[in-house]
Amino acid sequence: MIMLVYRQERITAESVMARPERVFTEEEIAEVERLAPSLTQQQLADYFCISVNTLKEIMKRDKRVSDSYKRGLTRAGIIMVEKLYDKAMEGDHASMKLWLSQRMGWTEKSRQEISGPEGRPIEKDYHVTIEVVQPGDLDDAD
Repeated sequence: MIMLVYRQERITAESVMARPERVFTEEEIAEVERLAPSLTQQQLADYFCISVNTLKEIMKRDKRVSDSYKRGLTRAGIIMVEKLYDKAMEGDHASMKLWLSQRMGWTEKSRQEISGPEGRPIEKDYHVTIEVVQPGDLDDAD
């Protein structure tokens, strides 16, 4: 005789062993700031051997990490804008255009106009023909 016993256990947060919360050291936070301009968040997570979701959670709960990331991006952006501005001031035309478009909102628009002979407007000649037929007239056409 075989007897099967079914036991139902209640799963609670205490009964499930969770991973310890990942906390960045001061050195890792400095590393985040240094690497932020060069790496995407996915690459940064890979660098620290964590998932990108874990990195985002760390950034949510630890303001030091998110501030460090933002500071790294901002500092790199400032350096790039300064270098672009310097090149523009030296007369580099492409740098001038880029700086003016991004910082001053300037745009370069191309407009094409089509005209008729000797620059006159194009003449439009519309002819409309309306033929009135009676219901039986279409059958007689065959």
